[in-house]
Amino acid sequence: MKILYIVYLFLLAVTVAAVVFSATAGKSYTEPERYLPYDSGWTDESGTPADLEKLTGTTAIVKRLPVIEQDCELFFRVKNLNVAVYKDNILYKDYGEAYSSMNAGYKCPGTYFVMIPLYREDSGSELRITIENPYQNDSSCNIKSMYLGQGYAIIRAKVFEMLPGFCTSVLIILIGGILGLLSVTLKKYNRSNSSLLSLGLFAFVIGIWSATETKLLHLLIGYTSIIHLVTSLSLILIAVPIFLFFRARKEATDKISAILVSVLTVIGFLISVIMHFTGIRDLHENITIAHIVIITGCLFTLYYAFQAFRKSHFRDFAFWGLLIIAVFSIVDIVLYYKQITTDNSTFVRFGVLGYVTLLAAQLLEGYVRTYSENVKADMLLQMAYSDVLTGFYNRNSFISDIKEIDRSLGGHKGRAVLVFDLNCLKYINDTMGHTMGDTALKEAAGYIKQSFSSIGKCYRIGGDEYTVISDKALSEPELDGLYQGFQAHILNRNNAPHDDRPYPLYIAFGYDVIGGSAESAMDTFNSADAKMYENKQKLKEILKSENAAYVR
Repeated sequence: MKILYIVYLFLLAVTVAAVVFSATAGKSYTEPERYLPYDSGWTDESGTPADLEKLTGTTAIVKRLPVIEQDCELFFRVKNLNVAVYKDNILYKDYGEAYSSMNAGYKCPGTYFVMIPLYREDSGSELRITIENPYQNDSSCNIKSMYLGQGYAIIRAKVFEMLPGFCTSVLIILIGGILGLLSVTLKKYNRSNSSLLSLGLFAFVIGIWSATETKLLHLLIGYTSIIHLVTSLSLILIAVPIFLFFRARKEATDKISAILVSVLTVIGFLISVIMHFTGIRDLHENITIAHIVIITGCLFTLYYAFQAFRKSHFRDFAFWGLLIIAVFSIVDIVLYYKQITTDNSTFVRFGVLGYVTLLAAQLLEGYVRTYSENVKADMLLQMAYSDVLTGFYNRNSFISDIKEIDRSLGGHKGRAVLVFDLNCLKYINDTMGHTMGDTALKEAAGYIKQSFSSIGKCYRIGGDEYTVISDKALSEPELDGLYQGFQAHILNRNNAPHDDRPYPLYIAFGYDVIGGSAESAMDTFNSADAKMYENKQKLKEILKSENAAYVR
């Protein structure tokens, strides 16, 4: 998970750098001497001047080319029109027909860019562009950004014109992704708080919509109708997450508003999609449905935002930020209807970026504070139930688990309780020091963990005493096999020289199974402990017979 955050932060840094670079360096990449505006002087076929920004019905515009001294291109952007280009009445390309297989249910390819190669022999030729507006009198259908000149220079200039907005949108998407990841990571410590996830979804969805609105993807990769589809569908989904965000912040308990907004969004989404793909009305024609969904969600959002604002005694900047976004949205809508810009999210994009960043910082501060408090609580809890020296569970944990088993003893029949005791610890402490004694305790725990942790939990329940409770029923052959493997590890260890551990390991062992002669899990432990003590005494006798100095 940490590496994922690092990658995301790297991408954020790259995106910010791209925004700054494209905003500051873009002008140096524009080369107006290599191309000229070419959107004036067009007429309809009767000779009446044509308005390229208001093209309705079926019509044609014509213009005679000037003297072309070197090969160049005619470049322009088409929005929601089917166009065909003719040179001296010879069809060059019918874009509506060419893109018809990729219209994704739309009546035209959406927004796309046209580049017509022109050569010296085309000097003085008549260009005719036939236009079909499938949306009746929709005045938003137009031709813009028409230039004549070097195609690569025009495209480069358009890329740098769109790049700041696109990079800002990507930054919003990345922030949304990070907030989503953090909400999942911190869910353990904020189970009832969905604010972070809602804000992340809002940022992600509006970032997707904003990125497609820049038209950079249309220019660079094509598939304009698919991108148009993403734009339309993401627009419908924008209102829900920000509504849920403010509703969560108010900690509202009423469900009517949440149901209303969610159901309205789902119904609007399904109606739009069904009508689009059945050919009744495409998503562009049903933009009103998206607006109704957004306005309804925004009204409820403003209500909850104001409630939270009032609850904070009018100091919560989240409300003011929402008002700023609302104002920016109105500005973008006005620019859209006035057709002043081709980017319908110019202002709202930067408002959302600043707003989401500040809200995220505010939320994360609370999350981090709660996280730190819970980490401390977890550490205290872990200290209460774990042994610091060996990392095993401690006696408190052992007693708790034994009691839990005894509450439903029948369901644990056959589970094994194993008891271990480290011989010679007193000798090691007295002759080599307690630090070496601690080393011996940790080493013994390591061998027990190596051999038995796969079957259950390991505990250190006393100074030199350990126990293991298996998670499932085990047969005697299985237990004997595990013990033989354990003994082999100890034997190999004792036969090898260890300058840093100048002592042998002798570990006594005993076990019993729950549900046998013992009446409870604790009785099973006591039985296993008695068997371990018998083994310990035998081990002592062996060591005495060998005249070992380390006999406890």
